[in-house]
Amino acid sequence: MTSCVYGPLGAPPGSSTLIGSRDVSDSTVELRALLNGLPVVPEGQVFSCPFDNGSQIVLRFTYPDGRHVIVAINLTGCQFARNGLVKARTTVQAQAVLSRLFGVAWGPS
Repeated sequence: MTSCVYGPLGAPPGSSTLIGSRDVSDSTVELRALLNGLPVVPEGQVFSCPFDNGSQIVLRFTYPDGRHVIVAINLTGCQFARNGLVKARTTVQAQAVLSRLFGVAWGPS
């Protein structure tokens, strides 16, 4: 599994700069359990995330049959984790694990 970390670093709105990437295949089971345990945001719930600057971790899970799921985790603002179908809130515990695995800092929320 490959992970990428993006940050705006002064980039214009709508574009992000790749800060780093790494193979985190050894952590797939831990990451899957962590993400599946996050509290899901109910559909239709509205949030204002004024401190979101576009910084995020992007994970690509690839299954043996070739299917893949991409999960984007916001590092600032509301700090959601999304896979296109489900939106969840990151927790302090999840942020600590993700910081350890990816060497990221969480911004204001």
